[in-house]
Amino acid sequence: MSEKELSELLARDLLIPVAHGVTYEEIRAVSPLLGSRNGLSTDEDSLKDIAKKVAELVNL
Repeated sequence: MSEKELSELLARDLLIPVAHGVTYEEIRAVSPLLGSRNGLSTDEDSLKDIAKKVAELVNL
């Protein structure tokens, strides 16, 4: 995915970043644009909790 495509998705709130097995610092090193977004992390929440949070966001 190009930075332009990613930027368009982020601008329209169509993307919920979920970090699994990496930190947001590591993500920022590869993609500052994606790493700058608020997202969810399996280091902080279980996959079950993340799935619940995503479901709540999608059902708004």
